[in-house]
Amino acid sequence: CFLVIVNNESSNAVLRIQKTRSLVVKKDTMYKKVLLTQFGIPNLNTLEYKSNVHLAPGYLVGYVRDKHSDTEFVITPRIYTDLLPESTFIEYAVAQQPDLLVFSLYLWNIEKSLRVVKILKEKLPDVQIIFGGPEVNPDNSYLLNSDQFEQGIVGEGEVAFGYFMAGK
Repeated sequence: CFLVIVNNESSNAVLRIQKTRSLVVKKDTMYKKVLLTQFGIPNLNTLEYKSNVHLAPGYLVGYVRDKHSDTEFVITPRIYTDLLPESTFIEYAVAQQPDLLVFSLYLWNIEKSLRVVKILKEKLPDVQIIFGGPEVNPDNSYLLNSDQFEQGIVGEGEVAFGYFMAGK
């Protein structure tokens, strides 16, 4: 069962999907630390400079940073997303102690992201998790039926992430 939230302001449509069993509207929530992660393409030459450029997390941070100056935004370094094993990323994420985890989902990293989120939910039970990227859409039953999925942003993420950070 899902709730689809649509906001239309200044012709920017924002679509957010949440499982109704976990629907908690957090108005004026202040996140002290946000960790943004985009896992790379598996088996790609990770030493090549263009193998996994964290554009999506960078754009999100660039869009919201000025409005949330009291929040620390951390983009997971490529060494944890591209080179080291999942267990090392999990240790890194736990050590960061984020209030919010943001994952950019693509065809090549959705399974890894969900696997990692399952473990992180056990280790960081109070952390809020949100997904974005092209794999987050109302037609992706694999993601929507996953126990790890609670909420996601569909479409262009910058504006929607701004609304999310503002508790809208």
